[in-house]
Amino acid sequence: RHLQCNHVGPFLLTKLLEPNLAAGSRVVNVASRAHSMGALRFDDKGDLQGASWWWPAYCNSKLANVVLTAEQQRRWGPRGITCVSVSPGFVASSIFTGLPWPLNAVASRIASFVGRTTAQGAETVIFAATSPTITGTPEQLLLHDCKPYAPVSAARDPQLAKLLWDWSERIVNQK
Repeated sequence: RHLQCNHVGPFLLTKLLEPNLAAGSRVVNVASRAHSMGALRFDDKGDLQGASWWWPAYCNSKLANVVLTAEQQRRWGPRGITCVSVSPGFVASSIFTGLPWPLNAVASRIASFVGRTTAQGAETVIFAATSPTITGTPEQLLLHDCKPYAPVSAARDPQLAKLLWDWSERIVNQK
């Protein structure tokens, strides 16, 4: 479910919005520093292999967000569209309610003490969407705390990005 919610949904939304994106438009994808623990593996038929446990599945979906952003910037950047991914940080939200008990209770309790508020989590998202300093340079592929954050090398792999893009188009039937 993580991949469908965190990657396929945003991919479809931006594909449907693409005809309306003009120079000066901005696409902001919400990723996570957890992308660094993700892996995107495709089989011989070009199908993305999924993870069965929630944490690797989440990390994989967040890596897909950063890879998608890099590919959007490669494809749409020449048209003057800026694409950036952001990590809002560890936010105390309802994200853990879907976990089995007692994991959800423990994670929610920890988040209430050390997590950011939802307003704090939104700061980098808003910055990425509105700051004139965000121009789509490779260094700005991923932002955390309103500053560039170096993504893993897989996030910049053009072959992986093409595989993910092609798979995503097939999944949502949007070529």
